[in-house]
This record gives sequence, C-alpha cells and structure tokens, in this order.
Amino acid sequence: LAESAELVARDFAERSLGLPPGKLQLLSRVLPVLRDSAFLERGDGLARREGPAGLWVFYVIENPDSLLYVPEGLIAVHHVSLEQLDEAAWKNLEAQPTEVRAIEMVDGGLRLASASTGIWALAAGDGHDATRLLTVSHQAALEKVAGRVPLVVYLGLRELVLCCREDDAAAVQKLEALESAREGIGGTWRFEGGRLSARGA
Repeated sequence: LAESAELVARDFAERSLGLPPGKLQLLSRVLPVLRDSAFLERGDGLARREGPAGLWVFYVIENPDSLLYVPEGLIAVHHVSLEQLDEAAWKNLEAQPTEVRAIEMVDGGLRLASASTGIWALAAGDGHDATRLLTVSHQAALEKVAGRVPLVVYLGLRELVLCCREDDAAAVQKLEALESAREGIGGTWRFEGGRLSARGA
C-alpha cells in the first residue's frame, strides 16, 4: 500500500507541475537559481540549500513559459538526496555557458556594447546568470576581461548579472543607481576569489 501511494504521489506531482517523469529525467534537467531570504516564505516546501552571503540556492526545471521549482516531496519520492540534486544542477549549468559581454547604459536602459565600457554582463537571459557567477568557468571568463581584482556585482535583474571593477568608482555608481526587478536580488555585492559577499562585510 505504501509503495502504491508513493507511485501515485510521484505521478501526480510530475503531471500537475509539468516536471519531467523519472529520476534520471529530473537530474538531467534540473538547474540552480539564486534567491534572497525574502523568497523563503514563498518557497516553503521547495528544495533548497543555503548559498553565499545569506542567499539561497533553489532548483528549477525550465519549460517554455516559466521556471518550475522542484518540490522537496518530489526528490523524496524519487529517492534523490539534496546533495545529488545540487551536484546535478551545477553540472547541468556548466554545460550551458554564456559569454561575458560589455554593457553600456543609454537613457536609463542597457544595451550590448562593441567595446569595453567598464561594465560587463553574464547575459544568457535564462534566469541562471546569478548562479553562473558561482561557477569556475564563468569566474575565469570574468577575470580575463576585468583582471584579478574585486568586483562589484548587481543581481537585481533576472535576465542578466552586471559587474564592474570595485576600483572603478563611476561604474560602481551606475550599478548602485539601478532598481531591482521582481525576484531580483536588490543592492550591490562584492565578488572576489570566487566568493560573493555583502559589501562592507
């Protein structure tokens, strides 16, 4: 009876949420997203782990219309540990790299620039750029364009992550003036040596 109930619960979760059927499908498609602590109440019952600087890593499956968050109950019925889910999510993200692009601000808007402006972006636009910042390959790409120096990072836009050198006062001021979007992470952050921290911490 318990086994039958588990199968029914798993089938219902997969069908109602549009999540991929089966453990292997789940692990092959899961990706990480970064959220702030304000999301915790809305994210009750979702698989998550604590990330850097008081932020949280949640896990999602992409579909054509939105990101589907992975419930804790679904990984339980698939007998997947949080560690396995996390490992698969970061592995999948590394397989979906994006370039570091120069960005310019024009009339309050952002656009790609043909030459360096002192502001760069990870801009795949799929909602995962904040977590890409935490991967070794993208850290190396940022270091190549900005140098091995502390960066100021803006995570307030879901479509991209902006950053500049901490010693570039004009660029830092531009990032500080931006307003965060819905589910964006407000404020500016410090990034050095692969570590994200609150500025001033």
